[in-house]
Amino acid sequence: MGTCVKTTHSITNESAPVPAFDEFFNDWFPDLARAMALIVRDLGDGQEIAQEGFIRLYRNWSKMRSPEHARNFVFRASINLARTHLRRRRPLALVGFGRTELFGSVADRSEISNDRVVFADALARLSRRQRECVVLVDYLGHDGDSAGRILGLAPPTVRVHLARGRAQLRKHLSEGKEER
Repeated sequence: MGTCVKTTHSITNESAPVPAFDEFFNDWFPDLARAMALIVRDLGDGQEIAQEGFIRLYRNWSKMRSPEHARNFVFRASINLARTHLRRRRPLALVGFGRTELFGSVADRSEISNDRVVFADALARLSRRQRECVVLVDYLGHDGDSAGRILGLAPPTVRVHLARGRAQLRKHLSEGKEER
C-alpha cells in the first residue's frame, strides 16, 4: 500500500496519484458544466452549479485518495446542488431551456444543432432521476456502479432509471421526428 503525502495542491498516492487541482479542474469542468446544464436545463445555471461543486472539491482536496474519488466527489456534490436548484425553481415548465444556447449559437442552424435541440428537449421531459442516470452513464461514460455511488443509489436502481429513461428518450425522439 502506498503512503499518502499531503501538499497544498495535490495528494500523492503510489497506487493512484491525484493530479494537481488546476489540472483536474481543466480536465473535468467542461464535462461537468455540460452535464449539469442538461440536468437543470439551463447553461448558465449548469456552469454555476459546476463551479460550486469544484469549490466544494477544493475545500476537501486534501481528503481525495484518487482521481476517481475526486471525480465522484465533485459529481455527487454537483448533482446535489442541481437537485436543490430544481426544487427551488419549481414549478418548471418543460418547454426547453432557450433552445440552442446549450449546445451552440442561435446562428448555427445546421441539422446537427437541430438534432441536439430535439435531444435536449426530449431529455428535459424525463424525470429528474432518469435524466441524472442518462447523463452520467450515456453522456459522461460512467458505469452503473460509478453512477450509483455519485447519485447515492444502488446499481440495480440506476439500471432501472437508465432503462426507463432510455425508453422515454426513444419515445420522445420518435415523436420529435414525426413532428418534423
